[in-house]
Amino acid sequence: MVLNVPLFAQEPRVTAAAQAALTLMRDWFGPLNRPTGAVPVRLPWLAPARDQQTERLVIDGIVRDYWTDQSVPLSEFGEIVVAYVSAQAIHQQLEGSNFETVRFFGGSVPFPLRSVLLSPPVADPRPRVWRFDDPGHMLTREMARGVRALQTIERYVGWPAMLETLSALRAAGPSQLSAESFGEQLSQIRGTDMRFLINECFRPDATYDYAVAALKSEPGAPGLMETTVTIVRAGTGRFALEDDGESDAAMPMMVRFADGSEFRDLFDGAAPSATMVYSAKSAAVSAIVDPDAMLLLDVNRDNNAIVRDAPTSKLGIRLAMHWLAWLQNAMLSYTALV
Repeated sequence: MVLNVPLFAQEPRVTAAAQAALTLMRDWFGPLNRPTGAVPVRLPWLAPARDQQTERLVIDGIVRDYWTDQSVPLSEFGEIVVAYVSAQAIHQQLEGSNFETVRFFGGSVPFPLRSVLLSPPVADPRPRVWRFDDPGHMLTREMARGVRALQTIERYVGWPAMLETLSALRAAGPSQLSAESFGEQLSQIRGTDMRFLINECFRPDATYDYAVAALKSEPGAPGLMETTVTIVRAGTGRFALEDDGESDAAMPMMVRFADGSEFRDLFDGAAPSATMVYSAKSAAVSAIVDPDAMLLLDVNRDNNAIVRDAPTSKLGIRLAMHWLAWLQNAMLSYTALV
C-alpha cells in the first residue's frame, strides 16, 4: 500500500502508523482480498511529537481504503461505519498518547493539552471522546449522530459482538451496509432481537433525554432509610429492546448512599416515567441515570443526576488552572506586540 503524502521528517511516524493500522484491520476483519493502492492523506506541516493529528489522519485513510470498494460507492450507513471503525482504531492504536490539540494562527500552530486525553487507557475512568476535529473526520450532522448511535450500541452489547457483526457485514459486501442488515446480524449474534433498539437509535427524529426528576430519602423501617427515585423520559427516543415491557429494562441507573455503598439497577427505557424505591441504612446522596455514559445520544446530560453535597472536581480545577496559565501567556505575548 502506497501512502500519497509529503513525508519529509514525518516519514517514520507515517510508516509506523500505517503498518500498525493495516495489522489492526487484518486482525479485526481479515485480509483485504484485493490489490492495495494509494491512500491520499494530507498531513499538517507542523506536527510536534505530542500532536497525534498525523497518526489520526493516516489511520483514518487506511480504514477508509480497507472498507471501500471502488466499484460500489459507500452508502450513508457505510460512511457512518467507516467513521465509527476509524474512531475505534484510533482509540486502540493511540491509547494513552492521543492528546487534545488546540490550534492557533489559522490552525497552523498546534498546542497539545496533556490534561485532556482523547484516548485514555481502558482502566482510566474518563470517557473516550467519540470523534476528532481533523479534516478527515468532518461529518454531516446526520452522520455524526449515526456514529454516536453505533458507539452507544457498542457500550450496550460490547465490542466483541460489534466486531463480529461488522465483520459479517463486510464479508457480505457493500450492499449489506444498512441499519436494517446491521440490526438483523447483531440479533443473530446476540440471540436477542435487537431490531427495535437499532431502529430507535437510527431514527432521525428520535430525541433521547432521560432525567432524574426527584430524589427523596425518609425514615422507613426501624434502622433504615427509604429512598425514592423518580426518573422521566423527556425525549421521544426509547432505549429499550421492545416498545414497552418491564422484562426489557435496558437503561441503567445508580444510587449512592451516605455510607459509601451504591446500588445499580435497570429500568424500562420505553416507559414515560419510572419510580424506584430502595431501603438502606443511610440516606441517598446521589441518583444518576446512565452513570457510565452509555447513551451517547442523550441530548442533555445536565439533568441525568441529582447529587447532594457534590465534592469539588479535581479534573475541573486542573483544567481551569491550565486555561488560566494559557490566558496569561497569551496576554503577555499580545502586550509584546503593542
